[in-house]
Amino acid sequence: MNCPNCGAALARDSIDAGACRFCSTAIERPGPKRDGSVYVDERIVEYVTTLLAAARATTIDPDLLIRASKEEAARNKRSYVIPSDVKTVAPDVVRVDPAVLRRALDDTEVP
Repeated sequence: MNCPNCGAALARDSIDAGACRFCSTAIERPGPKRDGSVYVDERIVEYVTTLLAAARATTIDPDLLIRASKEEAARNKRSYVIPSDVKTVAPDVVRVDPAVLRRALDDTEVP
């Protein structure tokens, strides 16, 4: 997510604080829309894609893991997905050797 005013990439602390740390522009925190949707940052999407490649789970659609991660975030009363949501649901969604999945989860860089 980037600042709408200066275009700077926003870190989680800027989003949580509600203002860009560079130009102090108010930032609307990604949250549930009126339809109850959960926000997924593009870095989480990249993380899921990298994780599936590392686990050699090429037949699994990344959208399936993202959808399950969104449901986990909603269960935890959050309006956005964090990496631990992905890690929590991965063993139930990604059907590969558990040792391979564990190694992929440990080795894949978390955003």
